[in-house]
Amino acid sequence: MQDALEPKKIGIIVDSASFHNLMRIIGIGQVNLQKLLEVINREVSEMIQAPVIVAFARYITAAENPNRFKKRVTFAGFDFISTAPDVEDSDDDEVNRQIVLTNQDSLAALIVVTADVLDYAKSLEIKRSQNVQIFIATITADESNGHAPLSMHSRIIMAENQYILIDLEKYKKDLLVTEWVDLARPHVTGMDTN
Repeated sequence: MQDALEPKKIGIIVDSASFHNLMRIIGIGQVNLQKLLEVINREVSEMIQAPVIVAFARYITAAENPNRFKKRVTFAGFDFISTAPDVEDSDDDEVNRQIVLTNQDSLAALIVVTADVLDYAKSLEIKRSQNVQIFIATITADESNGHAPLSMHSRIIMAENQYILIDLEKYKKDLLVTEWVDLARPHVTGMDTN
C-alpha cells in the first residue's frame, strides 16, 4: 500500500509553436503557463492514480526574439530552450532530441504538449518501449474552417500506442489570461461603416 502513495516523476515538453496555435483555436491569446503545469499535474495524477512531481518542464521555441517572453516562461517553472528560427524544423528536432534523451529510469510518464504527434512518433515510441507512459496534451476541437489540428493520423498513432489524451480545451477558463485577437482581420465595433 505504501507504493501507491509514493509520488511518480513526470516530464513535460511543450512544443510552443503547436501549443500556441492550439490556444489560438480555442480563443486564448495569452496563456497562464503556471496553470498549464497545474492542469497537467492534476490530470496525470488522476490517470495514474498516484501523486506526481515534475522532474522537468521544458518549453521549446523557434520564435524570433525569444527573449521578449523568456522571463514569463521561466517564471512559470519551465526550462526555456530556444532553437534557431531560421533553420526549418529546428524546434521539432529539439523536441525529438529532448524526448529521446529523457532518462526513462526516473520517469513514470512523459507529457508532450502538441498537436503534431506525427513529428514525434518515432521518439515517443522509443520512450513507450522503455515503459514510460505517454500523454499528449492537446485539443480535439476543430478550427472554424473545419480543419482539425490533431490529424486523423495522429489520433490513430495515439490509439495504437495507447497514448493518453489530455484535452486542454476543457481547461480554457483556467488557462486564459487574455483572449485571442486576430490582428489580420478588421475588428467589429458594432457600428456599421457602410
